[in-house]
Amino acid sequence: RAVPEDEQEDAHEEAGQDDTPALIALREAVAEVLHLSLGQVGSRASFFRLGGDSISAIRLTS
Repeated sequence: RAVPEDEQEDAHEEAGQDDTPALIALREAVAEVLHLSLGQVGSRASFFRLGGDSISAIRLTS
């Protein structure tokens, strides 16, 4: 599912600002599970608004 353009802009603004190594790893994992670029996954982005669902949440935790 494509992320709406306005949400992409929000993610880009948040991405990379004060990211800890753990937060970067989490963003990378979310991006991989949801087939998004790292730039589309902001630090405060909603997993479900990015296209996540219960099945992808399970994939993220495994």
